[in-house]
Amino acid sequence: MYLYKEHLAFMIKKCQGDQVVRGSNPLRPVGLRGTLTCHLAGWRKRMKFDVTKHKLVPEHVLLSDNEAKKILKKYNVSPENFPKILVSDPAIKELDVKPGQIIKIIRKSPTAERFIAYRQVVVE
Repeated sequence: MYLYKEHLAFMIKKCQGDQVVRGSNPLRPVGLRGTLTCHLAGWRKRMKFDVTKHKLVPEHVLLSDNEAKKILKKYNVSPENFPKILVSDPAIKELDVKPGQIIKIIRKSPTAERFIAYRQVVVE
């Protein structure tokens, strides 16, 4: 990748306060590689948005212990029988979940108006 001196100087100036993460490609100069990484990391920070507000992401609700017990009893299953959802899933990050808890997912359905699914939170 070829960059003009002005563009490279702009990226270096922009990244002075940030921690520069260096890549592993030996064919590129270290300074250029670190500067590009820093520039891209800054771009990602500015482009963050709330995933849960997107129209295609269904509503996720953390069930209390009592509600989870009722669901387990109603369907006569153990938590391990539910499909899994990772703690790191962007849709549940704001719910402050812990492994082993149950998440209720409410999806809009064209035929049934809404469809409810349950997931068990796991680390991996």
